[in-house]
Amino acid sequence: MPVGQIGRLLGALLCGAGFACAERAGEPVEVPLTELASQAPGAARVEGEGELRRLVQPAGESIDLYLRLPRASRLHFEMVPELPSQAFAIHVATDADRQTLEPERAGANRWDADLSELAGRAVRLTLENRSGGPIGWIRPRVAGRARARPAALGASARPPDPPINVILYVVDTLRLDRMSVYGYARPTTPELARWAERGALFRSAYAPGSKTPPTITALFASRHPDELGARLRPDGPAPHTLAERFREAGYATAAFQANFTLRPALGYARGFDEYRILKRTDSGKPRKVDAAELHAHVLAWLRERGEQPFFAYVQSMDVHYPYAPPDAFRARFAPRDAGDAPKPPAPDAPPDAQLATWYLPNLYDASVAYADHEIGALLDALAALPFAHRTAVVITSDHGEPLGQRGDVYHGHSLYEELVHVPLLVLLPWRREPVRVEEIVSLQDLAPTLLDLAGLAVPDAYAGRSLLRPPDLLEPPSAVGSKDAEAWYIREGRWKLLLDDAGARLFDLRADPHELRDVSAQHPVTAGYLTARLMRRTPAFLDTWEAPGPMDSGLDAEERASLEEALRALGYIE
Repeated sequence: MPVGQIGRLLGALLCGAGFACAERAGEPVEVPLTELASQAPGAARVEGEGELRRLVQPAGESIDLYLRLPRASRLHFEMVPELPSQAFAIHVATDADRQTLEPERAGANRWDADLSELAGRAVRLTLENRSGGPIGWIRPRVAGRARARPAALGASARPPDPPINVILYVVDTLRLDRMSVYGYARPTTPELARWAERGALFRSAYAPGSKTPPTITALFASRHPDELGARLRPDGPAPHTLAERFREAGYATAAFQANFTLRPALGYARGFDEYRILKRTDSGKPRKVDAAELHAHVLAWLRERGEQPFFAYVQSMDVHYPYAPPDAFRARFAPRDAGDAPKPPAPDAPPDAQLATWYLPNLYDASVAYADHEIGALLDALAALPFAHRTAVVITSDHGEPLGQRGDVYHGHSLYEELVHVPLLVLLPWRREPVRVEEIVSLQDLAPTLLDLAGLAVPDAYAGRSLLRPPDLLEPPSAVGSKDAEAWYIREGRWKLLLDDAGARLFDLRADPHELRDVSAQHPVTAGYLTARLMRRTPAFLDTWEAPGPMDSGLDAEERASLEEALRALGYIE
């Protein structure tokens, strides 16, 4: 007797004897295939409602549906008109093989088929009409069971004594794999490593874009940035931004912004009582404020706080080009005898060889180390304030930096890991044990998480999910993002799919963390499943989406000139 049959027989005997049965464990779940079919290409159409909802398929047509099967899976459907089994066929494929199912009659025109041997796997389910006319698959569905996954932050993340304060700190352009707290060999982030010993460090957090405006838009609106035109906008379609929701709940709200391109006229000040753009001038031109000066403003504001709860948003720019770390950090990571940092070329020019080799990456490391040092000092100063015990701090980044990798100098031009895989550290003073979170999360999840943490209602319009609550039973956690609605990515488990006009590329990040080998040909079902899941998570607005106008559209002449000056100072334009 084959090993698989012996295992199934033994399992049935144990279940019948009263032992816990793994196949029966978990909550009942159901995947309506009509919902998958409504978003799949093909001639089949979905009609009807409720018990009569059906998939109508023309003669000779097939439709491919991609899904991940739950435990104890069985396919159920009814057929109209009542037909013999020879009139249709059902195939199921994985990356390894393909088989034809043998559905059994479960009534006059009801059928079902066993899929339990493929539980937990991504499959392509093919429904084929072999009859001479159209057929209707009534309520085709896969039913099974799924075990609930724990919340990423867990029940102990909830504060024992609300209300709480919240500080959201964004380190602009901070690349995860240049941080020693995430395993980088050089000691660039010892302070964050120290604080991570009393907080939750997320290893698989993702930005929905690879440049600042779309990511910050998604972070505050908890919607995909392309749905909002990749800009927040003062009168834009995003309802209840994170800051607006806190202010509506009676919080004092303030932003301390060293990225002087995120101007109030572009909508980024929505919901803030105070929105301070901090910059220095050099010969009449703006330049970045360093973290020490930025934090002085933050601490002055914090020391004025009374009993009113607050939400503070801080964005530093020390690791954004042009890099200018203090001499002490420069001497440790990028000594001057290597020459001065070269000026980056225009975005459409071939990258300068120096940018892709030694000096600029080392200068970047020095900037990361400086930013880390100042964040540690800020957190130490915060710990001495009387409300520190009820103040949550979240530290993340809006995107990474290419540093010459793949010949790229500027961020925003691709969706590879070095740009969208971002750090995330959550510090909750009422929970001081170290937590390491492997679950994939998106920065779109931060707004609902912070509101949930503060005990405030999460707007229905938010697309992200609170990390204090368990994820979906059916599909594993994933993250999606895009570049100007021209290229997309989805990350689920070990896999990452990039989709653009050239087609789909699939990467196995466990075996190929640098995304060098497209394995879509070796794993066609996985590639199809992720493509289908990406399309299911892509709102219908993308069918008619148009690229937003220039960043300065809608600004008056003075604001337009100020924005252009800021973009020039940060190396985006000549």
